Amino acid sequence: MKIEIANFVFDFHSEQKRILNILEKRYKNFSVKCRPEFSFKISFFKKPSLPFRPKILFEKKRLILERGDFYCVLDIENKKGVLNISPKVQSFDSFLRVLCSWLLIQNNGFLLHAAAILKNGKGFVFPGKSGAGKSTIAKMIKNKILSPTPYHLPPVVLTDELIPLRIEKGKVKIHGSPFWGEMQSGHKSQVTSHKYMGWGIKLEKIFFLKKSKINSANKISKSEFYKKMLRCVMSFSKQKNDFLKISKTISEIYRKTKVFDLKFSNRDNAFFDII
Repeated sequence: MKIEIANFVFDFHSEQKRILNILEKRYKNFSVKCRPEFSFKISFFKKPSLPFRPKILFEKKRLILERGDFYCVLDIENKKGVLNISPKVQSFDSFLRVLCSWLLIQNNGFLLHAAAILKNGKGFVFPGKSGAGKSTIAKMIKNKILSPTPYHLPPVVLTDELIPLRIEKGKVKIHGSPFWGEMQSGHKSQVTSHKYMGWGIKLEKIFFLKKSKINSANKISKSEFYKKMLRCVMSFSKQKNDFLKISKTISEIYRKTKVFDLKFSNRDNAFFDII
């Protein structure tokens, strides 16, 4: 099974074809046939422990990812690893989130807790922790009725939960995400439309969400942006170097992207006209 997330291509193989078939169905919108960058041999726990906050350890060019329902050792030099995991889609999804979060940090990016859309060929991101309104605003945008024209295409929701973000060749880009929240069920077609965008989507604006009775957008300072972004970055690493990499990426994003606080009302979708 080969899947691609934010330009990382992973190959997972196991003798238990039935479980691989289930995973292939779950990640079919990110299935690829190109040569993998990372290869994993999977075995499965019979009695996994209860999940806990993931642990990440990087030493002697080996990456170790551990949680109650998975344990992975990846040799960074030859890019081959072994993964022992609970035979559940949820466990595999959690493993991928942890793995991608670490890889992105090493490559001028990170996984961001945010909803994201594609509007007229450009990316718009709405960061926020649980309860901020990511799924609310994503549903409102998806349900907005817009007639496509040669110049204005309907917006496409890329995720309502986690978006891969990277600085590539001097540009801030986002990628389609298999990591969804409340909108997971029944919205796979939203991802399918953009699964071949391996080159990424240019990020135009970032809006930090705040539910309100009014709709308004206001620019924010670099210090405000830094604090708010840091709260929304997914990272389980305790390494100082990884924190410095995240900080550097956030500063670069601020320099290259327009950033705002967005107050929005869920009574209508009038906020769409100001983003």
